[in-house]
Amino acid sequence: MKSRFIVVVVLYKIRAIDSSSLITLEGNLPSHSKLVVWDNSPESLHEEDLKWIHAHFPNGEYIHTPENSSMAKIYNRVYWNNLQYDYLLILDQDTTLTPGFFVALYKAIAQHPEVNLFLPLVYHEHRIISPADFRFYRGIYWKQRLTGLVTAKNRLAIASGMTIRMNYLKVKENRFDERLKLYGVDDKFMLDYGKENDSFFVLNYVLTHHLSMFEQEDIEKKTMRFIEHKHAQKTICRSISRLSWVMISAILFIRSIEWAIKRKDIRIIFT
Repeated sequence: MKSRFIVVVVLYKIRAIDSSSLITLEGNLPSHSKLVVWDNSPESLHEEDLKWIHAHFPNGEYIHTPENSSMAKIYNRVYWNNLQYDYLLILDQDTTLTPGFFVALYKAIAQHPEVNLFLPLVYHEHRIISPADFRFYRGIYWKQRLTGLVTAKNRLAIASGMTIRMNYLKVKENRFDERLKLYGVDDKFMLDYGKENDSFFVLNYVLTHHLSMFEQEDIEKKTMRFIEHKHAQKTICRSISRLSWVMISAILFIRSIEWAIKRKDIRIIFT
């Protein structure tokens, strides 16, 4: 019997019928698997979208949290409430999957059923952005493409496309650190994973991804992201070592001063 997946797609201020993840999952979701559409938008989906979800994913579940739940809490709740499945697959709302993804995933699982984590290669434009290395206090992008079994210690990865074995997840109720809300959830999971596992598997499959740091946004959104990143980086580095925390704190303080001067707002220094 083929592996069964619990797939979670988190939406934010987007219609279900406009989500490339949901559109490309249609017809590709493996049999005996389940889709959870978790909507973090202030307003719930329209009736038309709900009908579309249930028509195309009969085993689908829709959950709405207008308070904008943290990604860590969402992932924890989804896997803990669906322990009967074999793997948790995490997708952003704008991930495009082709049938080749599950072909590569099934092949890797068949070859390495003992491995607890499977990751695609994720590109932004022509750069590999996931997986990546963690050194001292920051991530380092890979310069060369690696596939197959990869050592897990001090590695990072983007959550979208991440496939995690349920037997690993269910040992603990909260595998994802709920001190983190948005940024750093996947990185902290990867660093924790590397402490408990020797390796993960990188699929010979490429996902494209857009990084928010390169997007054109208004100052308020950019500031919010900067503050969230500060909190995430400090939390992650504190869990690594005191030296790592001191180094990132000093760097972030300097960056905050630069940001405050550029934006003419000193509040960012003390936030």
